[in-house]
This record gives sequence, C-alpha cells and structure tokens, in this order.
Amino acid sequence: MSGTRLPSSKIGIIAAVLLGGACIVRVPVPMGQLRPLFQLLLEVAAIMMFAVFIFTRINRWIGVFLMLCLFSSIYPVFDKTSYMARNAVVYGLLWFTLLVTMMDKGGVKYLINAIAVIALANSIFTFFQYFQVDPYRIVTIGVIRTDPIPGHAGQCTGLMSNPNELSSLLAMSFPAFLRQKWFFGIPVVITAMLMAGGSGGPASLTIGLLCYAYIRFGKVRLKHALHLSSA
Repeated sequence: MSGTRLPSSKIGIIAAVLLGGACIVRVPVPMGQLRPLFQLLLEVAAIMMFAVFIFTRINRWIGVFLMLCLFSSIYPVFDKTSYMARNAVVYGLLWFTLLVTMMDKGGVKYLINAIAVIALANSIFTFFQYFQVDPYRIVTIGVIRTDPIPGHAGQCTGLMSNPNELSSLLAMSFPAFLRQKWFFGIPVVITAMLMAGGSGGPASLTIGLLCYAYIRFGKVRLKHALHLSSA
C-alpha cells in the first residue's frame, strides 16, 4: 500500500508544530536534567516527522506503526529498555526507507539472499550450541563468546540473546528459502527452530504458511469455480 500524499503546505504546518512543541513544551524533571529533556523532545519530534514522511510517501500502515511504537515507548513506562527498543525500530525503519527510495527491484534478490544467509548462520550456531560448543569462543580462544543473557544459559540461542529471538528470526526468514536454489535451507531452519524451543516461532510459521497457501492456491480454485459457474 502506497502512502497518502499531503500538500507541501500541510507538511510545513506539521513540521512547524512539531519543532515549536519540542522547543517550548517542558515537563518536570530533576535538577540538571533540562538538556537531556530537550534532546528527548527533539527526538520525539523527529520521529513523528519521520512517521509523517513514511505515512505520506511510502506506506501509511508503517507510518501508523511507527507512531504507535513511539507512544508505547513513552506510556505507560519510559525507561532504558523502552528507549532502546524504540531506537531499534526507528533504525530498522530508516534502513527500510533508504532501501525503498534508493533500490530498484533488481536489488531485492540480494537483500533476500542476505536474509537467508543470516538465518543459516544462526542455524549453524544453534547446532553447535545444542552440543555445548561455541565456535566463536574456540576460534578466538575465549575472547569472543556468544553466551546468551543470564537466565538462558545452556539453551540454543544462535547469535541472538534468547531462544524467543532466535525462533522469531528464523520464522521471519523462512520465506527467503521458498526459492528453487534455496530449498536446501528449509530443513536446516526448521531443525534449528525446534532446537530453540518455544511455540511462538513454529506457530507464526504455520500461520504464515497457511496464509501463503490460501493466497497461492485458494484464489486459483475460487477463480476456477467462478469460471465454471459462469460457463
């Protein structure tokens, strides 16, 4: 879905309101924290303007998603975790925006190949971890380790920090293997996902495959039935 174009005058009004709000609005903060508050308000204004750009030029639903992400990072709790999670989303959407505006269809295959390689790399590390082996720790003589965060020791996490992140990554990367030259990676990714444990990844993958099957084959059968009924 494409964006919803707005006249440049309305874009200017939105930008002026956001800039004025960031420079004028103040909330109670501890002594000496006025400068960090100003920085945070400017970040909020910049993210909102970025969301407006995505909404009007690229995809309205992604723009709405960024606004919801911004709101949820502030309310009901604003802390280091929500701030870092919000920044991760913003940088991800920044990358997405750059790709959409700079890359043509010919470059998409390279991006999909990269996603497949990332999934395979995580799967390989998962296999090693299943047998209590850390390739990074061996090659670098203990300097670099891929140990998961506390609470997940002994579990398969690949190159992620916990099994849920690994399972989600593999599930999202799975469509990259639905190509003729990459079919070999399907059993690898599924096996790694099962080693990671949890039900989120397999459940989302199952739902995604069902939706894909319906879109791919269900519509064909529906068109065939309509053709027969009109004959």
